[in-house]
Amino acid sequence: MTGDFSDRGGVNWPLYTNRAGTAANIFSGNAAFNGNVAYTVPQGSNAGLSVSDLIPATGGFGNTFNPWAGVDILPEMERHSLFLSFDQEVSDKVSLYGGARYTRRDGFYGMGTGYSAFYGSLPATNPNYITGVTNNFGVVIDDQPLIRDTWVKSLALEGGIRIEMFGDWMADAALSYSREKQHRYSTYLRDSNVREYLPNGTFAPNSIACSLMGLNASNIGSIASPTPAQTYCAGLGYETWNPYSTQPLSAAVIDQLIGYEDLTFNSDVLQGTVKFDGTLFALPGGNVKLALGADYRKEKINGQLDFNYRSINSHTVEYGTTKQDVISMFAEASIPIVGAENAMPGIAALELSAAVRHEISSSSNLKEFTTTNPKFGFRYAPFEGFNIRGSWGTSFHAPPMRFQYNGPQPVAGGNAIFYANAFYLAPCNTTLVTLNGFTGTPGSPTGNCTFTGMVVSGGAGPVLEPETAETWTLGFDFTPPSVPGLRLGFNYFNIAIKDRIVRITGGGLSSILANYFATGTSPYLRNLDFNPDDAVVQALMDDPRFLGLQGPGATSDASGIAAIIYATQTNLARLKTQGFDLSLNYAFDAGDFGAFDLFANGTRFTSYKIEGSPGGGFVDKLGIYESTGNPLKFKSRQGISWNKGPVSLTVAANYTDSYKCVAGCYVPSATGAPVLNTDPVKIDSWLTFDFQLGVDLGGLGGAFKDAGLTFNALNVFNEDPPFIDTGRSVVANAPEPYDTYNATIIGRTVSLTLSKRF
Repeated sequence: MTGDFSDRGGVNWPLYTNRAGTAANIFSGNAAFNGNVAYTVPQGSNAGLSVSDLIPATGGFGNTFNPWAGVDILPEMERHSLFLSFDQEVSDKVSLYGGARYTRRDGFYGMGTGYSAFYGSLPATNPNYITGVTNNFGVVIDDQPLIRDTWVKSLALEGGIRIEMFGDWMADAALSYSREKQHRYSTYLRDSNVREYLPNGTFAPNSIACSLMGLNASNIGSIASPTPAQTYCAGLGYETWNPYSTQPLSAAVIDQLIGYEDLTFNSDVLQGTVKFDGTLFALPGGNVKLALGADYRKEKINGQLDFNYRSINSHTVEYGTTKQDVISMFAEASIPIVGAENAMPGIAALELSAAVRHEISSSSNLKEFTTTNPKFGFRYAPFEGFNIRGSWGTSFHAPPMRFQYNGPQPVAGGNAIFYANAFYLAPCNTTLVTLNGFTGTPGSPTGNCTFTGMVVSGGAGPVLEPETAETWTLGFDFTPPSVPGLRLGFNYFNIAIKDRIVRITGGGLSSILANYFATGTSPYLRNLDFNPDDAVVQALMDDPRFLGLQGPGATSDASGIAAIIYATQTNLARLKTQGFDLSLNYAFDAGDFGAFDLFANGTRFTSYKIEGSPGGGFVDKLGIYESTGNPLKFKSRQGISWNKGPVSLTVAANYTDSYKCVAGCYVPSATGAPVLNTDPVKIDSWLTFDFQLGVDLGGLGGAFKDAGLTFNALNVFNEDPPFIDTGRSVVANAPEPYDTYNATIIGRTVSLTLSKRF
């Protein structure tokens, strides 16, 4: 993948959004990923260049780069697991049980996570400053790719006791403890500083800025009145970085440009459960069963962060601690009205069920909740082999603890507040936001312009409400006695969700903004504050999470911020969806030819309606592409399985329905430049095939007893996902040509598994 989608009718994104190269570009105006390039530099060390040495750029494009170079889409993974369990009878009525599990996973991005492009300005103090040009440049630092290595260690322990009480009543008490320890080591550009300060209390320059200054103890004296920033950088004794050189960088300069993040965090859960179940009394249709119990959970997340990519020196800080205790009580009853003993014509079986769960949480730094959720169901069989079933109930999903912590977390994707001049785009003729003119010409009828946007990212704090849902289902199962092996299933579902928890992510932000500027509205209106009040902005600038300016351009006070984007978790208003699941299985024995099983399963959504803000009205998003993900009308999986003796074979087809992008996608203009679609863009259907071959090795005897070999091939014909120019991750220079919620970029995957039971 290169990011150039022109051969598929899409945009050549590097040409328009990756205006940097191994040989630097020099811009006629501000340095930006989409700025106008005036010159490129030649190959070589390029010390002491003059304007006459530079190469004029054609069309304002200059050099570009492949944003996917040096990127591993998936890491190499190593997994090691150890399991242990026991079940011991102590007496006729008492038994003990328990188990332990330890797992370690190591992930390695062998190639890396890509090369970084840097857009900045070379100051006149740098000896490589070129007189007569802006010295605003863009360059790719390709001496080494950025990396990410991870590991996860998890431990789970459980022990319990089962007691036979009276009749068929059983008591079960269990205690469990689990810990998951995660580690991530990543490298990033050192283009911000949130830890060191100048004497006037402002943030000190970042490491890259000091590398570009070219100042040290031997030459700072040549400046009559050095600024505090210049004095600070000179004291570091950095080696000067010449971004115009195409020669390999020294190890010292690489360390000045690329820093690290070393993060370790733990998740601990202690849980105790007591439950009782047995028969209450007998009815003509069977025994009325009851189960009830209580559960206690103690949860904690904490960690430690060591970093230097957002500072000059290395710093170690606490990575946020959250705790909560949850007590729940539950009960469930099964009531057989009609069973085998009292069946009658037209009523072969009739069963009712009822359940309820009550939960209470307590916490010192999270939002507490109390909730009660019932569920009722029935099964009615008018005759043997045909079951009609249905249910109604409510449920809830508590906000994950990490969604609520809003303390400072200076990591990529952590809790942060920052603003940028060059990252966020709007049509140059829009009236929905104040443009800053960093790139583009405000007022122009064509093209995109930048606006100064502030992003509040990470946890939302103790304000999130649990998601709540009301669900009811109605369906049937049919296994006709006259056709042995045939099973048909149908299930209708209707789900209504309130306070749905979503988050604007960096990958989806560009599409959300594009959709907003194209339509004037968005499901995320409560997260988008355009032309905000200065007092609101100033409060965010005073927040401990504030990181200041990210990327190129001048610093700004509160009045210069044109928009606030709350990229935190939020309770989106409401969601209503309905549809049905279909299933068909037919198994038959063909004698000497073996046994066959035909199967087909599918889901058909009939509506998927979202109300983006209270009272805003529901809009059906079914089959409509959005970066945040919407379901498609139909998906299915069907195929055939065969087995004979020790050999089994399965071939399956996976079908994904076509759909469309109404707004927020990109198409090339007559000149090839990216523009938002004004007509719906069709996204094709997708059909892939899977293959599985299994062999039972037990017949070989000896060490092969209870052993098996399985060959799996997913997406056998390596079918690409349907193309759509989403514009996703354009700011991060890695556009994705597919819908990540309804397809995968992973092609053919082959595995061979040897299993052995002891």
